[in-house]
Amino acid sequence: MMIGLSIIMNWVGWKTVDSYKGVHTFPKVLDTITLLQEQVEQFYRELWDRSKCGLLLDQNLAEQVFDAVVNRGQKSAIAFLQTALNCLNKNGKLWLDVAVDGTLGTQTLSALDSAKKELSLVLGVFVVI
Repeated sequence: MMIGLSIIMNWVGWKTVDSYKGVHTFPKVLDTITLLQEQVEQFYRELWDRSKCGLLLDQNLAEQVFDAVVNRGQKSAIAFLQTALNCLNKNGKLWLDVAVDGTLGTQTLSALDSAKKELSLVLGVFVVI
């Protein structure tokens, strides 16, 4: 995964990246900068916590959702998951529709649990179109 400037414009690591743009071995030199690697790790750790992906009990699904969070933004990724859950619930017959608010809360987690039980879903197949 990469940190995209168009999605995460205010990341502290961009200053570090910018300071090495004039180096003739750029961007390869970035792999050797300990400070930058620490900033990247901190970014992903904080984003994982903030997006609440750790609440997803299925690790494969958690990783897929997190990848979407990194590439689309948190609200968009979670809203996509919520929309998918609403599409799969047979017009509310299997579980209540969840609010498509981009927040990973109790409604969404409950719907995911129901989807796994009702549909025997193999979680972790989360395709972002």
